[in-house]
Amino acid sequence: MKRLALLAASLVAACSSSPVDVTGDYSVQVTNGSNGCNFANYTVGMPNTNVPVTITQNGAAVTATVTGVTGDLMVLALGSASFNGTVDGDNLDLTLTGTRAQSSGSCAFTYNATINAAVNQNNLMGTIDYTSDTNNSSDCSTITGCVTTQDFAGSRPPQ
Repeated sequence: MKRLALLAASLVAACSSSPVDVTGDYSVQVTNGSNGCNFANYTVGMPNTNVPVTITQNGAAVTATVTGVTGDLMVLALGSASFNGTVDGDNLDLTLTGTRAQSSGSCAFTYNATINAAVNQNNLMGTIDYTSDTNNSSDCSTITGCVTTQDFAGSRPPQ
């Protein structure tokens, strides 16, 4: 019976990952990928360098805030520049739920963004996906289900 309890404890431990420490001020390069949502003034392949991102962490809960000019532009486009989510082991999953109401004809919508990233010591690399959240009007047909992507890589000073 003792052996079974040890085996069960080992299996539980193998299925969970302690979150790595991701706190810090990162300098990030973001490169535009596909433009499925047809964002204006968006050039596929265009990089944006030295984007400042501050990550705070409380256990597995994480907030990543984009600052500077890029953060200001995100607030204008999405209504916020802060992503919230979790870190599991060295993987980050963060979401920014857009609040900036937009419309086109009878289509009312916002854009949301999700980050999926991996942390390796002081380096961060992943993708950002932007998706629409619409009122399902027929005027939304060009953006319903759309995805615009960006790849990013960044680093923080050694901890």
